[in-house]
Amino acid sequence: MIRKLGARLTRFSERARAQFYGAFVHGVKVEGKTRVGRGATLRVQSGGRIALRDARIEPFARLDASAGANLDIGSAFIGRYVIVAARESVEISDECRIAEWSTIRDHEHVYSPETGSISDEWTTAPIVLERRVWVGSKATITAGVTIGARCAVGANAVVTKSFAPGSVIVGVPARKLN
Repeated sequence: MIRKLGARLTRFSERARAQFYGAFVHGVKVEGKTRVGRGATLRVQSGGRIALRDARIEPFARLDASAGANLDIGSAFIGRYVIVAARESVEISDECRIAEWSTIRDHEHVYSPETGSISDEWTTAPIVLERRVWVGSKATITAGVTIGARCAVGANAVVTKSFAPGSVIVGVPARKLN
């Protein structure tokens, strides 16, 4: 009896949470057979936009679009605990696979080597993942990167520059394998 009651309350709270977020999240466009897992977070500031087209967002993934930013995800897979944050533009094309704990951010803090300080300002540059890119677990993709179609990014890689289609990318900082 108690187990049944607990299951009902859990289902009710999940429905209530989905309705609450649905009522207050503006700028999210969902098309096709998009699935968003339980515990996933979609945050959109005023003027920002998230577009999901046949995407599969796993539980506890986090998608953020700041004011004026565009975050577009095609028919891609976004794994558990992945963070995709846009202050300008992030585009993840169709058939991309982003493994768990990966991070994609199109912005960085401004750093002054003379003073050794980090300011509250940001530099931004768009990120593009072309069709059929695979990103391994715990990889990081930084601002201004374009990863060509059919590339594979190894686990734990830190991608700081763009790569041509068909590349296999590994390491810190990431480099192309022969």
